[in-house]
Amino acid sequence: MLINFLGSHQEFLEQCEADASAFAKDVYENGAKFTESKCREYLRMLDPNLEVFERTEGVAERKYIELTERAEAAGRISPA
Repeated sequence: MLINFLGSHQEFLEQCEADASAFAKDVYENGAKFTESKCREYLRMLDPNLEVFERTEGVAERKYIELTERAEAAGRISPA
């Protein structure tokens, strides 16, 4: 269940990582020419991805908790 959920988001997470790497590379290579407007532009592009990532992280955490609670109830693992 959790693996399926995370697997379904793999492409999105890989794209987020690629975008962040490209932005970081641009900042590193063009730091002297980097402007506040360019920074704002990057933040505007990243903000929706961060929001989706935060929601995905929250859902994944809830699914993990549900899974461990079910395993504990079934006696498969001991409570932490």
